[in-house]
Amino acid sequence: MAEQHDVDEIEDDDLDGAGGEPGVPALRPSTDAAKSKAHLAHVDTETAHLENLDPAELNKVLRDVIAGSLELTTEALVRTCADASAKGNERLLKLSFEAIVKSATPLLLSQAWDLSEDEAEEQAQEIFAQLFVAIKAGKAGIAGRFFAAYAKRRSISEYRKRQARIEGAMTRIEPDGDIDPIDEVPDRIPSAEARALLQRQMDRIEDAEHRAAFIKYHFFEMTQEEIAKEHEVSVRTVHEWLKKAAAAVGLEGEEK
Repeated sequence: MAEQHDVDEIEDDDLDGAGGEPGVPALRPSTDAAKSKAHLAHVDTETAHLENLDPAELNKVLRDVIAGSLELTTEALVRTCADASAKGNERLLKLSFEAIVKSATPLLLSQAWDLSEDEAEEQAQEIFAQLFVAIKAGKAGIAGRFFAAYAKRRSISEYRKRQARIEGAMTRIEPDGDIDPIDEVPDRIPSAEARALLQRQMDRIEDAEHRAAFIKYHFFEMTQEEIAKEHEVSVRTVHEWLKKAAAAVGLEGEEK
C-alpha cells in the first residue's frame, strides 16, 4: 500500500475521492482551479434553488432524492441540512439528512479500503454519525463545499483507526479489563461517542422498520409518539420495535 500521508495534506479541492488508496495525493493539473470554481458555482445554484422552494415543494424534492428518482449534489443537501439545524427545523433536518445518506453512500462505500461489504457499511454509518454531529455543531463547512474531500478525510481517519486497532491487538498480551463498553451505554444515548458506538451495531437489526425506529428514537431523539405517527402504527407497536432492535444490538431496558 502507498505511504500514508497526513490527512491535513488533502486540500478542499481534492475531488478525486471516488476511489484510490488512502493517502495517495491527487494530481492537480492546471484545470483544477477552474474545476473547483465550476463545482462551487453548481452547488451554489442548487442550494439557491432549494432555498427558494416552499416547504411542501422542498419536502417533495428531498423525498425524491431519498427514493432515488432525483439526484442533487451532496454539498447542496448538506447546506440545506445545516440551515435546517440552525433554524431549529427538526423535521427538515431529519429529511435532508436522509437525503444526504442516500446521495453519499456510494462514495463512502467506494472509500472503504480493505474492508468487507459489511465492514464498509459500518464505516459509512460511522462517518454519517460524525457528519450529523458536525452539522448540529455548525461545523460542516467543508462537507458543504467539497464533500469528496470531506469523505476522503474521514475515510483516511477511519483507516488509521483500524490500523491502530490491528497493531494494538497484535502487541497486547491481555485485555485491559473485562468490561464490555456496550454495557455502559444508557437507554437514550446522549453522547456522540455512544451514538457512534451504536452505529457500528446497526447491521445486527435485520428488520428495516425496527432499524428505522431505533435510529429515529436514539439518533434523531424522536419520541415514540412521533415515530408512531410517522409510521402510522400504534405507540405500543413502536415500543415493541425498539425492544427488539435494542435486543439485537445488545441493549436492554427501552423506556416505554
